[in-house]
Amino acid sequence: MDIRLIISSSLEKISKKECEETKKFVLEVLNSLSDQLALRVTVNLMVRKQHEMFLLLREWLKNKNKWVKRLAVTPIPPFIRVKPTMSKACLEFLREAIGWALREISKKDPEQVYLFLKELAEKGNRKS
Repeated sequence: MDIRLIISSSLEKISKKECEETKKFVLEVLNSLSDQLALRVTVNLMVRKQHEMFLLLREWLKNKNKWVKRLAVTPIPPFIRVKPTMSKACLEFLREAIGWALREISKKDPEQVYLFLKELAEKGNRKS
């Protein structure tokens, strides 16, 4: 078994009882986290401290490290499976994340962003 899977599974269990200590640990090692940690531990933290974790995810979206930015959105689908009543908050957060991603892409290729948004708008109009 991959050592990262063992660690993330262990942290998943620990985070259920030691939420604050686990959060501190995750923040200390954030630059080297794996997806397993994001999907297991971060979701547990979100379930227990939703408001605080959404604030933290917004900070992660602004981080220069691309893996930290990625970690900001990866726990959303498993979190919704655990907390379906939080879909509105997740959608609001994703709107911010998508806006950030589109702004970043438009700095390098504004034409493609324009075409993407235009196509999306046209699809939306056809459904009406």
